[in-house]
Amino acid sequence: MNELMETETLFVKNLKMLRDVVIRFYLDRCKAQGCRCSPLETLEVLTTTLIGAHSKLLGLKDTDLLQKITELLQESEVYARYCSNAEMFSSLLRKDIGVLDCTCALTLLKNLLKYSDGKNSRFDYSVFLLLQKPMARIMRYQLFFEALLKANSRNTEISEMLQELKSNLCIIDEKVEVLLKEFQKQSSLDLRIRFEYTKGRDLSFYGVVKLASIANLAWPVYRKSLSMMTTETLALFTNSVIIICEWVPYRSRKKPLLILPYDECCFLTNPDEYDGGITFSRDSSLKIRFYRNDFEFEVVLGFPSEGTLRAALGAIPREIKRQNYGVECNLPDTFAASEISINAGGVDRSKYKLCYFREVFPFEPLRPRARLIRSKLARQIFLLNG
Repeated sequence: MNELMETETLFVKNLKMLRDVVIRFYLDRCKAQGCRCSPLETLEVLTTTLIGAHSKLLGLKDTDLLQKITELLQESEVYARYCSNAEMFSSLLRKDIGVLDCTCALTLLKNLLKYSDGKNSRFDYSVFLLLQKPMARIMRYQLFFEALLKANSRNTEISEMLQELKSNLCIIDEKVEVLLKEFQKQSSLDLRIRFEYTKGRDLSFYGVVKLASIANLAWPVYRKSLSMMTTETLALFTNSVIIICEWVPYRSRKKPLLILPYDECCFLTNPDEYDGGITFSRDSSLKIRFYRNDFEFEVVLGFPSEGTLRAALGAIPREIKRQNYGVECNLPDTFAASEISINAGGVDRSKYKLCYFREVFPFEPLRPRARLIRSKLARQIFLLNG
């Protein structure tokens, strides 16, 4: 029992080192470069949850400790989600992409040694081993219970706890298997869709894809007059961002046009805010407004059907944790900013001199009778002129 408590204390310290030194180190690198990594953000939350849960075991003894361990493993969803996100993040590290490259390995190792004072050889300094700690720990609980039951074979209470623990471990295994299958599907999608000119350069860097759809992207271009540029794109809705990239059939390498974090943009579906007549029908399109380099921009995504639009809106999470991450935009330099209201005091108006301000006219579709009258009138004029 004393050995279990000693290793439990070390396990909690390893978890804190994983969160404070490794996960937050990579999160800071992502934030500094204006991008985000969805699996890493999820791992920070889950690791904090596990630290709090396992810290409650410290100081417990005998039956209280055994009962608490059994209750702890009932939180199967936490361990399953941790395992799948740890696997995804490990995969990103192995691919050595973007901000998750090996150039920072020496700095990270120094931070790990500094955190542990370089004295305790029982600390793991491998990122991959640290990521696997929680799953290895819960498997050790089963070995501990089995050894305890072997020494107390007539203790029915320990036997019942062991059976419950095994049952919980089976549930965790099943959930992990389901999540890893989803991850494998995501990995196969990664092989088919590779990005150029992005900070992540990998689809899984931006999270799990919830919806993929062909869509027409329209944006205002300012030359001598306002014009709308449209192009066929592949719109990928992940659990953290929208990725809009060029759609070229039979070509796996895509050029991203826009990568928009959900918390950096506004989706306009209200008829009062939506000028659907300029580009697409409002019923099957989505206007997105976002800010970049102190300017406000708008783009419109036109979907094949209303059902696809509803699916896209359903893929956007309702509760979004706000983060200060920038927008990645690879649209042409002629991409025009939308109308901006400069009413706030202290705003430098000079920065808006090159900004194109456009007036948005409300779109009012004609009623069927009005369309009929107009079409008859057009035919009569044509006959008279003929």
